[in-house]
Amino acid sequence: MIIEVNIKDFKKVEQAMQELVNNVGKPFEQVIEGGGQEIRKEAVRSIQQDPKSGIIYQRYNPRRRHQASAKGEAPASDTGFLVSQIKVQKKSPDEVVVESTAPYSAFLEFGTSQMGERPFMHPAAMKAFPKIAKAVFNKVVEKVKEFKVWVLIVLLYNKQYSIL
Repeated sequence: MIIEVNIKDFKKVEQAMQELVNNVGKPFEQVIEGGGQEIRKEAVRSIQQDPKSGIIYQRYNPRRRHQASAKGEAPASDTGFLVSQIKVQKKSPDEVVVESTAPYSAFLEFGTSQMGERPFMHPAAMKAFPKIAKAVFNKVVEKVKEFKVWVLIVLLYNKQYSIL
């Protein structure tokens, strides 16, 4: 099989590609920020909504029953403090940080010698990754279509191929 590609007026193609490179950054800032928010949303959801199977015990001030999470489950929300401390911070145009600033976050995520792990950040990132990858792919397709450049885009994730 032989595939032959001929490009006429290569300077126009080169200029179009350079314009694409020069103008592609801003829309990706939105995708990156949205990706950070998606990770935060998944972490909060796992803490607040996943069914928990740990012990049930009585809490005081205010008086209530609380079902804890078991090892390997996301932490069970009790006061809401952990959820309130999960933040998305933009570090640069191409970097956001999603972190929990609760003092005990690392103990929950990784466990201690006295307690098994209750991961919530890493699973949230893994769950959000396909949505983020799809958003990046869609933004690339959108930008390429804007500049009317014909290319073959190969998205390695899920082996998706799109010819524009």
